Amino acid sequence: NSFLAQMKKNMDLSSLHGSELKQKLKELHQRICKLEAEKYDLEKRNERQTNDKNMLGENKQDLLAKTDEHEIMRLVQADFGLGLLRETSNFEKESKIFSPISISMALAMCHVGARNNTADEIGKVIGAGASREEILKYFSELMVEINKTDKLFTLDTANRIYFADRKDFELLENFKNVLNQHYQGEFQMIEFWNEENEGIAKKAAAEINTFVEKATREKIKNLIDYQLFDKWTRMVLVNAVYFKGKWQYKFEERNTQSKKFYFSDGKEKEVS
Repeated sequence: NSFLAQMKKNMDLSSLHGSELKQKLKELHQRICKLEAEKYDLEKRNERQTNDKNMLGENKQDLLAKTDEHEIMRLVQADFGLGLLRETSNFEKESKIFSPISISMALAMCHVGARNNTADEIGKVIGAGASREEILKYFSELMVEINKTDKLFTLDTANRIYFADRKDFELLENFKNVLNQHYQGEFQMIEFWNEENEGIAKKAAAEINTFVEKATREKIKNLIDYQLFDKWTRMVLVNAVYFKGKWQYKFEERNTQSKKFYFSDGKEKEVS
């Protein structure tokens, strides 16, 4: 009640003129924007708490039973992407763009070499419990489809696994063969860390960053910090995606106008 009374008082604009009226309207607009943002956050939080169901709905198992393998995998990937978006939105307040399929592809590559509980957990996330063969087949065909040329857009993917160059760490030939054949994967042995030489870690990070920068046509730079490496680092899995599309209706630059954009916290910024 006290809040409503205060709002009513604030909305009495009859005695204001000129710059005072403009300032008061601006303050009211900012307060309304903030309240709407808080209301939206609260509604979404309650929705997640009371109805934490994924996009496949209440009868998920029934739906999967009636659907072919590839369609199931597509639904699972969409579900994974939305789930990832929900999780990141819980603790990230700034805007983010990420590629769920890029993350799935990296996990699929890990799944090739995983066994026991690790393989089961990854399989549940990217394949809803599908067999190792089904997951391999789906992502292998997806890689081919993604890398097809198209006049309307450019979509390139690049995969590489960096393994620790150590005598006590040896890769199975079958693992390397499967990734090369199905995921167009590249392998590179690299020294990640040396207790007596910090330059080793810096060199490893620079090499990985160069690969990512080249794969993304210089859109992603300095992805890896050398301080992430330590004596326990055995593998770094890199999946880079580059996308460039053409607008169906191209926006004409001459139509651009500068306007003020008001944030929910009351801040404002000139945008065009």
